[in-house]
Amino acid sequence: MTDKLPPPLLALFAPRPPLRYLPPTDSAPENRQTARISGVAKYLELLNTPESSYLPTETKAEEIERLRREKKGAHENRLKEGSKTWDPNSDALVKGDPFQTLFVSRLPFDATEQDLDDEFGRYGQIERIRIVRDKKSGKPRGYAFVVFAREKDMRAAYKEMNGVPIKGRKVLVDVERGRTVKSWKPRRLGGGLGGRHYTKAGLLRPVGKDLARERERERDQFREGDRERERFDKDRYRARHGGREWDRDRERDRTRDHDRDRDRYRDRHDRDRNGDRSRWRR
Repeated sequence: MTDKLPPPLLALFAPRPPLRYLPPTDSAPENRQTARISGVAKYLELLNTPESSYLPTETKAEEIERLRREKKGAHENRLKEGSKTWDPNSDALVKGDPFQTLFVSRLPFDATEQDLDDEFGRYGQIERIRIVRDKKSGKPRGYAFVVFAREKDMRAAYKEMNGVPIKGRKVLVDVERGRTVKSWKPRRLGGGLGGRHYTKAGLLRPVGKDLARERERERDQFREGDRERERFDKDRYRARHGGREWDRDRERDRTRDHDRDRDRYRDRHDRDRNGDRSRWRR
């Protein structure tokens, strides 16, 4: 059948010319001699005897662990040295009766003695106010000591001033424990009352029994708020109507009218919404 094809098509079926021979760039395959492969037994002695000048490198995990140990050791040494030298009774800056002294913490750093005098001066005469500052930089450290003239004034401020905001920040008050509690240590020396757990309270989510207890507390707060509003409405009703008591029937009628108006508004809103849907479909 191929004899019937024209010459141009027959040329497509013609074989290609043979490849041109090129000599190899390296030695001929029959003349090659490769190295004999042996084991690593003769190199074990070299591996077991490393060079004396070799220094092993430190990995990132080992570096982090080393820095952590160094930081922990420095902190422990600082606590030991500070515990040996800390003595509030021999401090020249500590003055006044310790049982008449109030400790104020979580202060804003821009608070002054005048701000503390304005807040704590309402409970009695104040002899001295000391805002603790850093010995090197002179910047305030966020806490102070207020010395009252009488102990009962200090106790009154201790009960009333806890959580009161001063310049936009709620403060924490406590009695002075450095000179009144034996073997007491401040928080910077590993003592204190447990740290600043109030900052983590908003991040912790209650689960299980704690969650049920939290929900029950919220319901109690809502009920107490409703009772408080009802008492307020009753007092306001008496004041407006000359001391008459709360009319429950009138209040019930007013509530029923309010519910009826609310239902009427909902029905009208539903009709308008259904009408808009019908127009959109058309």
